[in-house]
Amino acid sequence: MSEPAFFGEPEVTQYAPLKLAGFERIELNPGQTETVHIHLGNLELSYWSTPARRWILAAGPRAVYDAAASDDIRLQGTASIGR
Repeated sequence: MSEPAFFGEPEVTQYAPLKLAGFERIELNPGQTETVHIHLGNLELSYWSTPARRWILAAGPRAVYDAAASDDIRLQGTASIGR
């Protein structure tokens, strides 16, 4: 089983609304649960700015999604991104 984590892009960007930020592959038996930790660095949370010609980390609230796929969201939350 693969457990992807998606982040919503900040409102200042004009890109796809969801971006795969990371995932962890685990195997579970029926009825089994497990806590999964996915480390996300600055690059995974940044977007490319063509005018600035660099990656930009937009601070502020960002939507976080736990999903089986981008069209199968199972949990949703918010993370505050600092600089």
